Amino acid sequence: MGIRKKVKPDPLKHFILGRSCPDCIESDHVHDGHIQAYLHEPDDADKNARRLVVFRSIADAKLYLEEHFDEEESQEITILPMSEATFGEDSWGDSDG
Repeated sequence: MGIRKKVKPDPLKHFILGRSCPDCIESDHVHDGHIQAYLHEPDDADKNARRLVVFRSIADAKLYLEEHFDEEESQEITILPMSEATFGEDSWGDSDG
């Protein structure tokens, strides 16, 4: 049995969760759809690091939401293609969530 190579997710085929900006939940807000932060979890290999939670399908992301968040919390979270993420851009979101 050989060593498995870690494969990077394809941004066009994978999905992530983003927490919507509380002000942007209002439909008339100027930055409607602004993502405040992306969902991360601790990295098992490096306890001081975090890793982005990535899903292979929208259905997988919805299941994760149902299992880990109550109904009110899940309304603040949006599922988006990884290719639409704006990591580190001050005007749109960050990777600290």
